[in-house]
Amino acid sequence: MKQAVSKTISEKALLLGGVYGILGLITNLWFIIPLYGNLSLHLGEVFVISCLITRGLYPAILASIITTAGLVYETGNYVFFISAILEIIILNTLLRKGVLLLLADAVFWVMLGIPITYLTIKYIYDVTSVDFMQVILLKQAVNGVLIVSIVALLKPFIPLRWFSAAVEPEVPKLSDRVFELSLNSISLPALIISLFLSDSAADNTEKQMENVLKTRTEYYISYLTNYVDYHLKSLRSLEAVVLEDDFTDDERDVLLNKWNKIYSGFITMLIANQSGLIISGSPAEFYNNIKSAPEEKRRIVDRDYFKVPKAELRGYVSEVFRGRGFGDDPIVAISVPILDENKKFLGIVEGSLNIPKFENIEESMPDSDGHIIIKDQNKNIIYSSPELDLNALDHFEIVDITPTFTNRMPIFELKGEQYLYHADTTDYGWRVVALAEPSILIGSYGHNFLRLTIILLFIAVLSLAVTRRFSKQITKPLENLVRNFAAHRPIQDSASNIQTSLEIESVREQLKEAQYLTLEYQESLKREVEIKTAELMKMNDQLKKMSIEDDLTKIFNRRGFEKSVYEIFKLSCRNKTPITFAILDVDHFKAVNDTWGHTVGDDCLVMIAKELKEHFQRETDFVARYGGEEFVVFLSGGNIDKHCRMLEEFRKKIAGQKVPANGNFVKLTISIGVYSLENDFNIGYHHLVSKADELLYQSKNNGRNRITCDSQ
Repeated sequence: MKQAVSKTISEKALLLGGVYGILGLITNLWFIIPLYGNLSLHLGEVFVISCLITRGLYPAILASIITTAGLVYETGNYVFFISAILEIIILNTLLRKGVLLLLADAVFWVMLGIPITYLTIKYIYDVTSVDFMQVILLKQAVNGVLIVSIVALLKPFIPLRWFSAAVEPEVPKLSDRVFELSLNSISLPALIISLFLSDSAADNTEKQMENVLKTRTEYYISYLTNYVDYHLKSLRSLEAVVLEDDFTDDERDVLLNKWNKIYSGFITMLIANQSGLIISGSPAEFYNNIKSAPEEKRRIVDRDYFKVPKAELRGYVSEVFRGRGFGDDPIVAISVPILDENKKFLGIVEGSLNIPKFENIEESMPDSDGHIIIKDQNKNIIYSSPELDLNALDHFEIVDITPTFTNRMPIFELKGEQYLYHADTTDYGWRVVALAEPSILIGSYGHNFLRLTIILLFIAVLSLAVTRRFSKQITKPLENLVRNFAAHRPIQDSASNIQTSLEIESVREQLKEAQYLTLEYQESLKREVEIKTAELMKMNDQLKKMSIEDDLTKIFNRRGFEKSVYEIFKLSCRNKTPITFAILDVDHFKAVNDTWGHTVGDDCLVMIAKELKEHFQRETDFVARYGGEEFVVFLSGGNIDKHCRMLEEFRKKIAGQKVPANGNFVKLTISIGVYSLENDFNIGYHHLVSKADELLYQSKNNGRNRITCDSQ
């Protein structure tokens, strides 16, 4: 029967554990509180911890497994099961030892939670960012502590009928209870404020970073535009000089070389006529190679930097491409048309910008943190920061990834590293991308979060110290009052300290009055108890006497006689001291009662008892009323013949007595049976009595009023 009841309780407990677990699972899957980036709080563990404190260990483990299943399903990480079950076991162990719930959870995270989380994110998720790792560790610990804080605050509101009989925590002290409630009341708001302020600070930092990248991009675009415009203007100036003066070929070559030296951003420069034939070039060493080549090799009619100015009569900036003829370096071609006063196309002036010179752009940036990528219209790299290890002319396309630690800034991955970025386009169709490492954001978030947590922790510790002191100031006077009251020590007439309160003083006054009444009552009770004790002792003496004394005759009754005689009988037998046992019976006593009444009969018995006490007065002589009209005499020591003579004298004495009866007198006789032990003591007490009884019957059968003696 007991086992069946236990089994039913166990099944019910596990069923409730399953209900808690399902509620936790639903909360983890659909009620997630987002933090910074993709960090979030999962509050499903609230139901698991609630199950632990209301239903016990095993239902809580079941609830934990079900609740954690949602996280495992989303992440594929089974370590969550281990961590969650260990947390429940550690909390259960510490709670049974009287440790506060919040402190017990803090112990778990310090000893096991944070190390397990660290190993998980390092070796399973392969997170290498120290800052991001710190943020995850802080977030996990805060998540755990936040959950138990919520449960601890909800605990006083949980109905008592929800608690299992198996969960029997020790009754806490009032000071510990005040401390726990204060701790929970402070820690939960502190954590919430810390999370809110950290997220707000991170969001502001992200806005600042977004503005920085945007400013940096705008600066790069402005610098690039000015850089290209500067070189375009230089080409237009050259075009004007070439058009105004009639130069010989050599003079034009000298002019072009001088121009190239002035504008060193050009790796090469050239002048082509209206048919696309190169007629001048710089530097001289490259142009000398071109001059000796066939005419077809010197034509550039197929190049965009010739075709566009010719067709549209405007300046042109090309995408990045590899040079041909003047070298194979990656270049950007800039060209302007040579037009006469009638806007007739006469040729072009072209300069090839040297991409390595773009380093000057990055170096000129006041804030040099971060990186830059410049792409042309075809998404080919014109320039990239050397730290990115990208090659010019390589095709590069940004593919956004899900942000890990940002709220809104785009992020992409390059060679295993993640970068925040902002991109914009120049007037020439180039795409400028400013990059920043995310550690700037996540580090700021982590540092802010840690700093706020430490500050709030300090405030919480300070507040708790005050609360602890305050709780002791409340409970200490109460403890002293109760201790003095219990020990019957006088309660003070005035307040014990200045930190007392009206309620405590009211209790003190009431206890003082109760103590006075109690002490007065105790004194009265003590006196009454003394009186009752004396009466009881007297009654006990009377009862003791009544238990061994015959009420009528005031001599031993049979019980008292045997209790007194039995030990003396054994001692006499051991010492071989002569013993005599006699049974006396009143002759025709029934006729006395029938004739004179029971009152007279009682008087007769009283007279015989009185005479027995007077006749047998030695310390070793014992007399008793044995029952009805029978009396017994036990004599020890002396001579058995003398014993018989004494008994015979007593018989004669009774025969000579007269008992008054209604104006007349009643005369009595007695028959006696006497058995003595003198030499042979090999006989038991009851056998001795039996022998005396037999001799009594002989006396009665032989005519009564006589004595019959015998011995062993």
